[in-house]
Amino acid sequence: MPLEIHYGQKKIGGTGYEWGTSAQQTLDGGYIITGTTSSYGAGGEDVYLVKTNNSGNVTWSKTFGGVNNDVGDCVEQTSDHGYIISGFTASFGIQSGDIYLIKTDSLGNAPTSINEINSEKNLISVFPNPISASAKILVNDNNNSEHTFSLYDFSGREIRNEKFSGSSFVLNRNDLSAGIYFCVVRNAGGNFIGKAKIVVE
Repeated sequence: MPLEIHYGQKKIGGTGYEWGTSAQQTLDGGYIITGTTSSYGAGGEDVYLVKTNNSGNVTWSKTFGGVNNDVGDCVEQTSDHGYIISGFTASFGIQSGDIYLIKTDSLGNAPTSINEINSEKNLISVFPNPISASAKILVNDNNNSEHTFSLYDFSGREIRNEKFSGSSFVLNRNDLSAGIYFCVVRNAGGNFIGKAKIVVE
């Protein structure tokens, strides 16, 4: 059932169910909407991001999520003209339900560093987490070759990029402020190994 926008009854969606939970007027006079769709995406319900012009006509739309249910709750335009979405995911994370944070550019494209998806294989772990001084990143890919560790802040900005060899890497807090961060590890060929959320106390 398509979600409705009351300019003169605009409807957006497909043959399944869509609902909008957050909308904001954008700097270009149009609108950005987030919600949930069962018509499009990877399966189940997925986060639905829709950009319209000032008449409510869709200029582009994106979905985010995995094979389980993922929900978009809130969206805001950021200072770089991109968008930040917060919601809920049952497809990714450590537990059956986790906070889902998505940062996109102005066209709704999410940096692969944050939104990179591999639901079948996530071969890294972080201990301790939350961290106060340092944490060890453990890589379980049975490959002692070179890896690349990338750390991103809450807005999706890369703030560290370091190479290491072997199956572990020590992340020192140093100048990191308290907050939520995301890390991604890739192998020497640039292939995704795993990602994790890191909380700095």
